[in-house]
Amino acid sequence: MAEVKCPLCGLLGEVGTFCENCGPAAGRLCEPEPVAVPAPAPAPVPDVAQRACPQPAAPPAGAPSGFNPAAPANLPPLRPLDPIAPFGGMTGYPPFGASVAPPVEIPDGMPFGATVTFPETMWKGWSSPVKIVFQAVEDLYADVTVALFNGPNEVQRHPLGYRPTTERLTFPLNVCPKVAGTVELTVRFFCVRDGMDDPDVFSAVFPVRVLDHASPNSITIDTKVEVNGAGASLLQYHSPAVSGINLRDPRVEQSRAVTHQLAVDLEGGAPRLTLTGAGKMIQLWALGSDETMVCGRHDTCDYVVRVFDRECHQMDKSRSMCLSRRHFRLTVSDGRRLRIFDGMEGEPSTWGVQVEGNEVGPGGMVIPRGVSHLTFGAKAPNYPEGVVGFTLELFICDDGLISGFTLVRDDGLDEQVVAIVSRKVPCGGCDWVWNGKCFLVSGRKIVPGMSVEVAGVPYRAGRYHQRKE
Repeated sequence: MAEVKCPLCGLLGEVGTFCENCGPAAGRLCEPEPVAVPAPAPAPVPDVAQRACPQPAAPPAGAPSGFNPAAPANLPPLRPLDPIAPFGGMTGYPPFGASVAPPVEIPDGMPFGATVTFPETMWKGWSSPVKIVFQAVEDLYADVTVALFNGPNEVQRHPLGYRPTTERLTFPLNVCPKVAGTVELTVRFFCVRDGMDDPDVFSAVFPVRVLDHASPNSITIDTKVEVNGAGASLLQYHSPAVSGINLRDPRVEQSRAVTHQLAVDLEGGAPRLTLTGAGKMIQLWALGSDETMVCGRHDTCDYVVRVFDRECHQMDKSRSMCLSRRHFRLTVSDGRRLRIFDGMEGEPSTWGVQVEGNEVGPGGMVIPRGVSHLTFGAKAPNYPEGVVGFTLELFICDDGLISGFTLVRDDGLDEQVVAIVSRKVPCGGCDWVWNGKCFLVSGRKIVPGMSVEVAGVPYRAGRYHQRKE
């Protein structure tokens, strides 16, 4: 018998029978009457302004939304698709997927604030995400690097690579705990200031809870073998119903994320610092037990010396040119002696160095304890009193170690130097200390970029710089 297509669904069926899919709704299948095929008309030239695809025919009046006249009318409606759940129910930590960083509080007296976000529960041997959010109070740094430490071991490091300004920045890190229990992690911020090679280091500690999970490697099912009948060859395998098998692994499940404000503290800074305030400058030096400071007119000196007029406080070029490019050296030896040398080795200054009116020879001179007056350029023409003078006060402890010294200029530049070698140095009614990592004044840490009060006068702590003109 001939087969024809159903006019509704297109399914093939025998002539005179009902469609197996549509049933009587389509009527009995019958052969279609032949239709005369007209000669093909010439193809019209397409209009670029017309749509490439024709618009579908409008649905009849009263037809439901989504009506398709080409589809069978009696098919069941399509069931909406359910989203596929991830394996193990892992949906991630909600705050880590957020595009907006949490707010940051900047404590008083600190150049920046920071927060840390991490899972409430971590697992031994499993990596967990940690996010550090950083925001500076003002444009202080040229670059910032954030590092995570577990004890003395560095876990991960994330350099920013550009100027942070005051933008709220997020540093994504990962930590894989090696032991279970309560673990204290340390985050360190290495902040590089303009013109400085050594960064300012800030640190903060936060605890995390680490659990240990012994994951099973295999599942054992007890199977019994019984033989029914004497000599029967029928073997029956009986296995009790397996129930209570839990394949859940809590390590891949969602853990609540917590955010803490970090109590950041200055851990270490550069051994040179400049305080500026009320038209004055204080230069802070941290010197080793064997260290030399080269002083002179050239920009490459450790301490640049140029003469300023006492009246107008501008640079006196004629007096300044009487100073040599490297005019003198101050050398600490064994932490017990401070010596001054004229010029560099084998290359003395042009117009000489004097200590209490005595000329410093090629072998240098030991600076005595207490106050000494240094004169530079006393042999220069027209300047018999010298072109500039410094008052140096040396502090020595009872055990013979040098505590430090101060330098005060007698020209038109209101600047003094506080050099710390081993102990505290009194100056300006304050005690100055270098604790091996940062400077302190009267027991308070001097945070670079922030203000500090010295003898009732506010000073701004900034990078090491000197007035040169």
